[in-house]
Amino acid sequence: MLKMILATGEEKIDEFVKANVFNYEFQAVPFKKPLIIKAQEYKPDLIVLSAILPGEEDIRDIIFEVQKACNCRIILLGGNATPKNDLIIDAFFLGVRDFLFDPINPALFLDKINHPTSYSQATAEFNRVPPKSPKLIEKMLFLNKRNLIQQPQSEISNEAKQLIAGILSVLGQAPGRTLEESLMRIEENISILLRKQ
Repeated sequence: MLKMILATGEEKIDEFVKANVFNYEFQAVPFKKPLIIKAQEYKPDLIVLSAILPGEEDIRDIIFEVQKACNCRIILLGGNATPKNDLIIDAFFLGVRDFLFDPINPALFLDKINHPTSYSQATAEFNRVPPKSPKLIEKMLFLNKRNLIQQPQSEISNEAKQLIAGILSVLGQAPGRTLEESLMRIEENISILLRKQ
């Protein structure tokens, strides 16, 4: 059976999901910081995460650390934010592909759980948004550097793969089948952009 963490901070939302989704077992986490530990232990397939989950930590850090812990799919409940909001854009570049905004449509919510948004669908939704913010790039580089210190240098971390996918999405390209193919696509597109200047 698939595993889901409900990190919504809303009992009504949690109860709705439990009553209408039958192919998952559930764990609920009411605060940001314990979510990282729970993700490491439970290894969920899906996390329903509220952008306003209680806790002092930045939700971007939580997304990053959770992806590092279990590399699972995340549905981000954006609350009153819009798709053009900086947080939503940063979450997209951190690997989140499924978003819901208030007021949440119950049928759409269930559809998101059962039918993940594809990379191409997500890219189409975000291809006109501003590029990744310098603040997020700085934070990801810091977190990646810290992560590489803890791992063998030969390993390509999930964060590095997400960073490459984010760059390709800004360039309007899908990731390659291999790391080398992805890097070649980035190099080709940068060369094209430089020639246009």
